[in-house]
Amino acid sequence: MKIEFEDIKPILDTAHRLLAEVPFEIHRYLADAIDWRDRLICIKGPKGTGKTTLILQHIKEKFGPESDKAVYLALDHLWFASHEVLPVVDWLYANGYTHVFLDEVHHAEKWQPLVKTICDFYPKLNVVYSGSSILKLT
Repeated sequence: MKIEFEDIKPILDTAHRLLAEVPFEIHRYLADAIDWRDRLICIKGPKGTGKTTLILQHIKEKFGPESDKAVYLALDHLWFASHEVLPVVDWLYANGYTHVFLDEVHHAEKWQPLVKTICDFYPKLNVVYSGSSILKLT
């Protein structure tokens, strides 16, 4: 299925809103311990520990709130209940995005093959994925 900008605009609008509103009162200490240049990064931990805030703070600091190089995708967003992740990643890659941040990746069906496929078939794309379901991510 070919995807167009108008198809993914709702999820991009959500990402831009979250980036614009991310708090900076507390800077996540783990941010400085991560080598953000790695092509594949997994951030896991219990709900409410700041994984999403960490990711959003990093994107906003490094790329800006409306970047055309990095995108935050909340896979637990209701939008993904009726849309697949891979066509979105394909569109992003074809349109010059270099970084994709997949938050709550365990909500995607068959998330392990999804992450592997993205890494294998989009060689210039850096992927950060997070999840709060530790058993599913280990």
